[in-house]
Amino acid sequence: MSPSNDLVQLVCFVEAADAGSIAGAAARIGAGQAAVSNNLRKLEIHLGVALMERSRRGLSLTPAGQRFLPDAREIIRRANAVRGDMRRYGKAVAGTLRIGLPPIAARVLAAGLMRFALQEHPDVQVSFLEGYSSDVRDWLEAGSIDIGLFYGGDGRRLPFAHPVATEELLLVGAADLVPDCAGQVSIEAVFDLPLVLPGQPHGHRMAIERLASAARRELKIMLEVDSLPTLLGVLGAGGGVGLLPRAALPADWTARGLKAVPVSGGSLTRVLMLGTPVRRPISRVARLFLPVLENLCTALDMGALPEADGIADRQKAAIQRGRPRLHDAPQPCRDDTAGTSTNGI
Repeated sequence: MSPSNDLVQLVCFVEAADAGSIAGAAARIGAGQAAVSNNLRKLEIHLGVALMERSRRGLSLTPAGQRFLPDAREIIRRANAVRGDMRRYGKAVAGTLRIGLPPIAARVLAAGLMRFALQEHPDVQVSFLEGYSSDVRDWLEAGSIDIGLFYGGDGRRLPFAHPVATEELLLVGAADLVPDCAGQVSIEAVFDLPLVLPGQPHGHRMAIERLASAARRELKIMLEVDSLPTLLGVLGAGGGVGLLPRAALPADWTARGLKAVPVSGGSLTRVLMLGTPVRRPISRVARLFLPVLENLCTALDMGALPEADGIADRQKAAIQRGRPRLHDAPQPCRDDTAGTSTNGI
């Protein structure tokens, strides 16, 4: 007697016990009554004991059947669990995933992505490559990464990219250097302040220079700094004021004596874009991670002030929303985010 037949007989027995009749068991299983009755008889012969009593009112368990029923249920449960596990194993995803992203996005998103990888796809090796937005675009065009996050605004267009978040740039600096008029500062006031900005062709720099040119004003650039940690150190020491998204601020930014206020009118923003390789298909691994990454960007709100507990909660919720469906390829979208949008840090 084969193990597969044993399992079928157990199913017939359990369903007959629950239904109280051969007809009821047959209906629940989707088999003929003769097949169910035959399997019950074979099971009793195999065990050498009567499991059920037949009468005009239906079926009832014998003492042996009552004792055997919990064991039968457990055997079926374990068999189904093993079968499900093997099916998942057969569909398991393995391989590598290379994600390119700017430093600030890496700081906010990497932990959530690694949590998803470890929990859902432990056989996937994830690599993060940090670089400026121009670097990420180059990597996508060359096909050297599987997914890329970058800031729009340099005029280059990638066919498979779409916006996933918008960041507002804040005026950041020591408390005595940052003006505060009803919780914000005008762009005209920014022009008169001692600025610490990244060098050209950084997106922050390009954005503020475009606004200054449109207003026929000159910027007071005191220092050029491309490194975020160095920039925060300079700002905290009172070396000037800078323009940063909220996500760039450290958790202890107020303890460092920093002050951050929005620029009135929302005139300084940048758009975070999610892109896939231009010249090759999206890998199966990337398709599994795309919805999670997109949900993380949306749920975390790249413009939200960094609070460790809040970020962890939002990452967990975003990961739940991002599983388990496959993600369709992003629709072609023009990178029309020039103007005051920026790329960079």
